Parts: sequence; structure tokens; C-alpha cells
Amino acid sequence: MNIFLKNKFIKKSGNIAILILIIGIVILLSVSVLASFMIKDINFIRQDEKKLKALNFAEAGISNFFLEIIKYNQGETEELPGSPFTGEIISNDNVVGTYEINYLFNPSDENSYNMSSYDITSKGIDLTGTERLVKVNISLGDIFDFIFSYNSPNTGDIIPSQSGVYGPFFTKGILDLRGAAGFYGGPLIIGGDMIIGGSSQMGTSIEPVDLFLGGDAKDQSGNIINLTDNFQAEEIYIKDFNKEAIDIDNIIIDENYFSRILSAGAATVEGNLTITTTSINPVPVNQDANNYIRIENGRLKISGNILVNGDIIFGSQNTKQNIIYEGKGNLISKNNIIDYARIIPANISPGFFPENNLVVLIAFKDISFLTSTFSGTSYENPNAACAAIAGNMIITENNEYIRGLTVGNEIMLSRNAKIYYENNISQSLPSNVPQTNFIIFNKYWQELPLSQQ
Repeated sequence: MNIFLKNKFIKKSGNIAILILIIGIVILLSVSVLASFMIKDINFIRQDEKKLKALNFAEAGISNFFLEIIKYNQGETEELPGSPFTGEIISNDNVVGTYEINYLFNPSDENSYNMSSYDITSKGIDLTGTERLVKVNISLGDIFDFIFSYNSPNTGDIIPSQSGVYGPFFTKGILDLRGAAGFYGGPLIIGGDMIIGGSSQMGTSIEPVDLFLGGDAKDQSGNIINLTDNFQAEEIYIKDFNKEAIDIDNIIIDENYFSRILSAGAATVEGNLTITTTSINPVPVNQDANNYIRIENGRLKISGNILVNGDIIFGSQNTKQNIIYEGKGNLISKNNIIDYARIIPANISPGFFPENNLVVLIAFKDISFLTSTFSGTSYENPNAACAAIAGNMIITENNEYIRGLTVGNEIMLSRNAKIYYENNISQSLPSNVPQTNFIIFNKYWQELPLSQQ
């Protein structure tokens, strides 16, 4: 019995020993496999870290190029770095990576609302040589790329019937379309609410508009209208809808600007300046070969900058006058500009206007177009073809057709008044117009395979 028990005991002990050995082997193998996976995971993490760093360096290169674009457009630098160019990423006084930028500039991109655009590729490289490649397309717009009413047009009241805006439009205020007005072409950037009603129209079924809306779209009862891409209802035709408030500062026309104009050699007038088809009264002083205004062979010839301390008055309230101009220059008033005449370039055909012939009217206060007695009928036959930049209001009369550039703190549309934006006019402005900030539209961002570099 004792032997049996002893043998039984010995048999149990042997089984337990074998079980412990097997468990130990399993644990050992598990630990080995786990260690192997951990080593692989650590390697993957290290590889991911390298790739992430390279991607961050590529994006840092794009950010640095954005800063170069900003400095160039604000006149802080004379030119952009030539493409391609490289840069270093510094941390604690040490180089931790590099980037290489290639870019292509398009001064007027028809796929970007005819604004200037940049196609940018950036390759980021970390210290181990790991590379990532990113491509970005941006459009660069400023106030002069829009029919611009910083505050709500018509003080936020209903836009008058039969009036129309043709081309890109920007306001930080609201847009009240409860009448029978029309907004066409786009894009439309509205910072506040948009009220839809009446028989107003936005876009057409054939040419819908892109809309950026900071506020809400509402019907006449105040109910919210849920706009979407490819929205079509109530005479509102939208292609791309963006629920986004886009911010930009207002135009600044002040004493600093006038001082800059004087330092550029402007001819000057102390009081008011009256311009007719036959005379300029008084004749500005300090005129030279680059800054002048005169009547020659029945035409108004202009170049450079003319600074007037009082009002600038075109024509007369009692007579119809066609003032035909040649040349390119800025007519600047420290007060108001009042236009009773029909102001048009000698050749209004593309390639001549606005590229070679463009009068820019710049007023500290208001610019008033009071030419409804003329038979302006269309874009091709306008009451005025020029650029108008007002520190306060742009005022129109009934039945006027204004073509070119219209920028003001507020635009006042009248019944059946039409405002047209002239494509590429922002690239045709003479030097020494008021400075403006700009908007960067990011069209797309994508990572590319390195084979496409």
C-alpha cells in the first residue's frame, strides 16, 4: 500500500513537472513572439514617425511659401523666390529637416473665378532621407476681384427691382432679395443673412453661381432655407454652396494714402476740379511727363496720379456730355466725385479696356454716378466704363449701366441700375491704388506619390 501510494505520488509529481515544463515553453514562445511583434511595432512606429515628420516638413514648406506670397502682395518684397527653391526646418538652432517648393503661377485662372492662382508642390525630407510629397492649389483674391460693398448694399434694405449685379460680388453684410433684382456670374460672398423672396434671381439654370454664406438663408417669413450644392428653387440657382464666413478688411483711403500719392509725384489741385469735353478747370500744378491730365483732340488724356483737395466733377447737370478718355491713371479726391457725364474709353473692346485705357476714380467720401439721362443700354453701351473706389458710398441712379470695377463701403443700387465687373480689371489697375488685403481660397490639398515629383 505504501509502495502503491508512493508510486502514485511519484506518478502525479511527474505529470505536474511535465505540465509545468509545457506551460513554461508556451510562455517562453509567447514572450518571444510578443517580443518579435513589439520589435516590429517599434520599427513601424519609427517608420511612421519618419514619414509623419517628412509630411510636417512638406506642409511647413507650403506655410512658409504662403508667407512669401503675403509679403510679396503687400509690397514688403519685390519678388517671390524662383521656382524651385529649398528651405530648412530649424528646431533649437539645429536643422531637423528640409523642404523643396515647386510652383506655377497663373495670373488669371478661369477655374478660379479668374483670380490669380498658384499650383504648389512641396517635398518634405527628414534627416534620415524619408520623403513625403504634397500638392496644393490656391486662388488669391482681393477686394479688386469683386464688386465690393463692405457693408450691406442699400443699407440692408430690399435691392431695387430690375437692378442687377453681374460678376463676383462681396459683402460682409446682408443681402435682401425680396424684390426683383438679379445677381449673376459669381461667386457671391455674403457675410450675413440672405433673404429670398419676391421675384429676385440668383444665377440661372444654365449658369448657377457659387455661394459663400456666413449667415442664414431665410424666406420672407424668417424661416430658414436649407441650401445645398446644386440647389435650384425660387429662382435661386447654386452650384457649390459653402456655409462659411469669409473675412476681409475694408478699403482704406486716408491721409497716409494721400501722402503716398504725393511722394509718388502726383499733380495736384487745391480746390474743386471740373472736367468737361473741352476743358479742365483749374489746370493741376506739378504736372510732368508721368503725371498729367489734359484735353487733346477732343479726348481726355490721363497718366499717373492727380490729387484733388476738393470735389471732382465730370460734366454738368444741365447738359449731356460724352467724355472719351485715353491712357491710364488715378483721379483722386479728398472729398467726393460727382459724375454727370458719360465716361468711356476711346476703345472699349477687350485688349484696350481695361488693359491700356483705364481711369480710376478714387474718393475719400462718395462717388455718385448721376447719368440716367444718357441712353446706356447694355454692357456694350454703358453710361460709364471705369474703376470706382470710394471710402464711403457708390451711388447710382435709375437706368444706369456701370461697367468696370465698383468698390465702396456701401453700394446704393437704384431701379434698373446694372453693375458689371470687367474680367481681369484687377490685373490692369495702375500703380498707387489704395492697398488692400486679400483672401486665400484653398481649392484642394492632396498627397502625391513620390513618383510624381
